[in-house]
Amino acid sequence: MIITKLDAARRQMDAAIGLYFDEGDEVSIHTLVGAARLLIANLSSAAKQETILEKFIRPEKLLEFEKAIRAPQNFLKHADKDPDAALDLDPHATELLLVIEVEAYRGLTGGITDAMNIFQTYAAATWGKQAFEAVPADVLAGMSEAAAGISKREFFQLCMAAITRRTMQ
Repeated sequence: MIITKLDAARRQMDAAIGLYFDEGDEVSIHTLVGAARLLIANLSSAAKQETILEKFIRPEKLLEFEKAIRAPQNFLKHADKDPDAALDLDPHATELLLVIEVEAYRGLTGGITDAMNIFQTYAAATWGKQAFEAVPADVLAGMSEAAAGISKREFFQLCMAAITRRTMQ
């Protein structure tokens, strides 16, 4: 199988989102998003594109912010200097990283996958309402109502079925 770096990043993101909606293992989700994050950042740099963080974080705070969001990822992939360390992994940190990386992927490619779109919609309709104020109020209200009454997995399946029906028409 031959894949590009961009294919790998897309597949890692979509796999992480699938695990997220399946209520899967938080460590695995974070590890996949962290791996995709590195690829997306490197590809953005190679394309001489400003990253979403460079766009929205003040230059004097960028390194500090980068270190903070990389800390769990680095913990999960390195044990050479701190083999006995422990991490209190906040699932909301993973959700935030997913939001950032979906937007970074969009910035790099000009679009996002259906799974990424569903994740952003779910986030906008549930825990991230204030962060997604640009979503039209009627769409957000309807999605909030729908998301409140079902599991994350059911929400994902419902949206994927709707997208599949729309693309088959």
